Amino acid sequence: MSIKMDYSTISDADVEKMEQMSSPSATALLVQAGLLPVPPSSESNPVKLRILDLACGAGVITSLFFNSLANTNTTNTETHVTCGDLEPQMVKFAQARIERNGWNAEVVVVDAQAIPFPDNKFTHVLMNMGIQVVPDQARVIQESFRVLAPSGLFGMTSASTPGWLPLIHAALGPSESFTPPPMFTSGPLLSQASITSFLNQAGFTQVEVKTLSFDTTTGVEEHLVMMRRMLGLEGGMLGGEERWGRYERYVRERFGEGEVKLTSEMFVTTARKV
Repeated sequence: MSIKMDYSTISDADVEKMEQMSSPSATALLVQAGLLPVPPSSESNPVKLRILDLACGAGVITSLFFNSLANTNTTNTETHVTCGDLEPQMVKFAQARIERNGWNAEVVVVDAQAIPFPDNKFTHVLMNMGIQVVPDQARVIQESFRVLAPSGLFGMTSASTPGWLPLIHAALGPSESFTPPPMFTSGPLLSQASITSFLNQAGFTQVEVKTLSFDTTTGVEEHLVMMRRMLGLEGGMLGGEERWGRYERYVRERFGEGEVKLTSEMFVTTARKV
């Protein structure tokens, strides 16, 4: 059982809503990485930032970073961002955004398990809400370590409790068995201690894992569209149309024409390559 988003019919409005939901963790990651509110700068030697926005989606990390950069008086900082995502549709969204805003950035199709860049290339590798949907998480960490320059910083966010999980349990009821995807029940990303050990084993030092709790709200229709796209039906998380129908009815009856409020718990992690 896994989560595999269907991006084939995604719209601009969908992207905007996805970014509203992912911006809190992206902002927290950039702050913890030392890139917000003001990135590193120097009055003498130029600071050259080479950032890889991994599993970038439509570029929320990149957008937050460049928007902040435009609003500061940072001097002597040379910045280039490479956005990478495995989904061609998201790459198209990110490319259009880069061109529209004139950012010093590029976007490429990237498998996070086989990053197509040479060793020691980047000062920062950042991954917001992406690592848990990758089959080989250890490989992602190894590849991120490889492409980071010495003293480079790796950062990621991962969900400890997704906000939609309690809704599914409530909709299906206590008599129905429901097993969350393995990304939320097993593996190295379930606790601060296990994340620290996971990154230490890959060679990282100065591992810092913080917790983040935030609320997001969407309209009922928006919520159902996004959940249907994410969970899938036959072969997906809920296992079929009948279960999906029960979830949909529960959400409509509970929230009516109001908004669906979800509370998510995240880990925000940074680590250094020495």
